[in-house]
Amino acid sequence: MADGASHDSEGYLDVRMSFGFNGQLHNYHLLAIPMQDRSHSGFNYSDLVLDVMKNVFDDSILNKLIGITSDGAATMLGCRQGFSTRIRLACEEVGGRGISINWCGSHQLNLLVDEFLAAFDEIAAFRSTLGSEITFTRKFDTVHSVVGKCPTYATTRWESIHHTCKFMAEKYEQLMECHEGKTYNKPSSTWWLCLFVLADLTKAIKNCFKKMQYQNVTKHAQYRALTELATTFQMQFEEDSDGTEPIVSRTKVSDFIKMASYSSEDMYNELPQAIQDQVVLGMVHAIARFIVGVKNLSIEVNYDDAPSPTILPAELPDLKPSAIRDLIRLHEERLKAAFGDTATTVIWTEYQHFLRRSKSDSAFKRLLDSSKRERFEGAWRQVDPERKYWHLIEFLAAFPAVSPGTHQVEGDFSDLKRIKGQHRSCLSNYAMKGQLQAKQYFALISLANDIGYQDAINEESTEDPDE
Repeated sequence: MADGASHDSEGYLDVRMSFGFNGQLHNYHLLAIPMQDRSHSGFNYSDLVLDVMKNVFDDSILNKLIGITSDGAATMLGCRQGFSTRIRLACEEVGGRGISINWCGSHQLNLLVDEFLAAFDEIAAFRSTLGSEITFTRKFDTVHSVVGKCPTYATTRWESIHHTCKFMAEKYEQLMECHEGKTYNKPSSTWWLCLFVLADLTKAIKNCFKKMQYQNVTKHAQYRALTELATTFQMQFEEDSDGTEPIVSRTKVSDFIKMASYSSEDMYNELPQAIQDQVVLGMVHAIARFIVGVKNLSIEVNYDDAPSPTILPAELPDLKPSAIRDLIRLHEERLKAAFGDTATTVIWTEYQHFLRRSKSDSAFKRLLDSSKRERFEGAWRQVDPERKYWHLIEFLAAFPAVSPGTHQVEGDFSDLKRIKGQHRSCLSNYAMKGQLQAKQYFALISLANDIGYQDAINEESTEDPDE
């Protein structure tokens, strides 16, 4: 995992590495590499990281690399000179295969939330008015004494807007009273309806971000969190239809608007019919696009020469066994890293059993046919509720050894902001590297002890018992 940033006007590339040991997934800061006079380009990023990896370890480390994770910037994911692409090519030059390139799931969800909020901007200039209201709570002492200071939000972390919307929704009556007698622009009823709705909906979004950003989260866990988010919206707003694509119900959206707060129904009913229709239709389109975006979000970036292992159960019997074998072979090192040395044998055995059952079991055939209407997780859950093909499903879906996000790199950036300065005189001012390494010191000591203990066991097991 890697990302570029600046600290004290010094550009640097923060690099972290994750690996499995003793059945646990570890993730540690490796190095903050100063950029000096180099530009922040994918070419320079990759050269610096490759140089560090070869000097700290040796060339064999590239054979062990199974995945690369970054944000979605062209510098990181560009198909020619992007950081991830160049690292993958360097691994392939020394025999490394099946390299997974991940586009941080949290970054992608953040982009979707930005688009979602932009739709509310079109309905009622939502974010600009929200910024004005935040200022209102801070500009006037009389307002501040009544409602307090409204929490701000970060435009790079849109889940933070939930706290702002929740605060405003709870203080609605006091804020409206504070507006009386002041020349400050008062928000419209349409804007307040948008705020009440978002105060509710952004709670689910905030919880999804939280589930996607805990330490050592797996790709499956991120997909599960995204599925739960999409399902939450679908259950609230979609209606049954004869078509293949779900439809967001206008009735359900209008009912949700009226139930969003104590004041919202009266506020909604007082609007002209044309404005009501405009608000509902705008929210219907925003919610529909958001659901589709979340359901289609893909963490793993697959280029033309890197086949995707995601295969639906109904498709599996139609594939040639040689294609599955080649796919397993392509990712063999990754499989062993995630599931152990017998991983390929176990997966192949489950695949053989699946094929035999698909040819001889009529009830199983019907399950396969009905699963064609489902997405990946739903299809496999329907076909294999008892999880007889657990290893096969895990292989086809994702490989948890590869980090699905860069949130821990972002955590390093936050740590570096906690240094001594004009307004933070009680904090330390020791070196940037010291700040990052001190955070993980005790975890590294524990890991070193575990490695030493395991090495001692391995040495004892190789001694001649007759000596």
